[in-house]
Amino acid sequence: MKRIILTGGGTAGHVTPNIALIPKLRELGYDIQYIGSYNGIEKELIEPFGIPYHGISSGKLRRYFSLQNFTDPFRVIKGFGEARKLIKGLKPDVIFSKGGFVSVPVVLAGKRCKVPVIIHESDMTPGLANKLAIPSAVKVCCNFPETLDALPEGKAVLTGSPIRQELLTGDKDAARKMCGFTDEKPVILVIGGSLGAVAVNEAVRAALPELLKQFQIIHLCGKGKVDHSLKEIKGYCQFEYIKNELRDLFALADVVISRAGANAICELLALRKPNLLIPLSARASRGDQILNAHSFERQGFSLVIEEEQLTSATLLDAVHNLYENREQFNQEFLKTLDSYQVDLVVLAGFLVVIPPAMIQKYENRIINIHPSLIPSFCGTGYYGLKVHEGALARGVKVTGATVHFVDEGTDTGPIILQKAVEVQNGDTPEILQRRVMEQAEWEILPRAIHLIANGKVTVKDKKAVVEE
Repeated sequence: MKRIILTGGGTAGHVTPNIALIPKLRELGYDIQYIGSYNGIEKELIEPFGIPYHGISSGKLRRYFSLQNFTDPFRVIKGFGEARKLIKGLKPDVIFSKGGFVSVPVVLAGKRCKVPVIIHESDMTPGLANKLAIPSAVKVCCNFPETLDALPEGKAVLTGSPIRQELLTGDKDAARKMCGFTDEKPVILVIGGSLGAVAVNEAVRAALPELLKQFQIIHLCGKGKVDHSLKEIKGYCQFEYIKNELRDLFALADVVISRAGANAICELLALRKPNLLIPLSARASRGDQILNAHSFERQGFSLVIEEEQLTSATLLDAVHNLYENREQFNQEFLKTLDSYQVDLVVLAGFLVVIPPAMIQKYENRIINIHPSLIPSFCGTGYYGLKVHEGALARGVKVTGATVHFVDEGTDTGPIILQKAVEVQNGDTPEILQRRVMEQAEWEILPRAIHLIANGKVTVKDKKAVVEE
């Protein structure tokens, strides 16, 4: 069995992309191990997934004076030794690093042990930890096209950011019940990051009386930052931090106010949520969130208020502007897509409903693959393992995969290709999912793309006609 070590930590942003990779890595048959700090947030986030977690010593490299600057290098050296010992024992085939200071000794030890290391840089410019680690990596994945210029030629790969698929499957009714909200007012979701954001929290609470006239508000305010004096206010719900229910809160939200960490804004884009970004001030950071936010602003994906301009008044103006013009988000998304002169959009299991305007504009130019023989085990609620669980529960003898054009329905567009896969005694949903991927999905999706690219697929009377 292939083995991979994941590393990264310090904040949730250095962990969530690793979490997003876990289901796919399991599908591909990897044994997954995680190296993080002894008691960092990464330990808390990773352990529920049942992945072996290995703690090492970790120090922080600061750009400002601190007495800890004199002691932390020794912690990093200790961490390097611990990581090297772990890597020699685990014998991984590859190491994937999401950054954060705990990742530096792991990456350096990986190179020393001659294990290939892949790094992911989410922000526009590499952080200090990744700058130190890049020379030891064989490849560096990045999120923004602009980042390629800041990375070594030959190592850089523009991949985007891994998105947690479960975020795309939220239940708005469950969130409404959890928060005690009604369906009479739209909902704002405020996300200050895993560690909270004092300036954002203060501005939201100062504007609360005005905001509550038109909106209901879910406020993820950070550990220890719940204001107990506001707990009984109707239409205002506070949480320190949310894990599994975050997808439901996203589903309920009409607009989102967020910091501008790269992972967070990519998730907002994938969810197509109109958003207001309040990047972390350059006084408290290296300015990466400011660059991220203004990149999205230029593309029309976000409104931005820099922290120095944040007041209750500027927040209220921006929120009302955002909500009243929220449809512009989809229009800007289409403009960006048009600018690339796209001939075909391949979704490959996309879980968010595509805007009608996009479907109409790209009619019969958007394809998706579904892990069953449509019309069986498809439509609302059938995604991921749920499809294979349904097939096994029904006792079918044959399942498979379908490539289809996307229309206004869920899995209802013209069928391009299908391939059957036999269900075997002893199959679990995971085993069946793997076989369907290997025997059907990985074969017919590239074949469908090839056929379309060569003009071999036409649509007549809502049916795809294939000339092979």
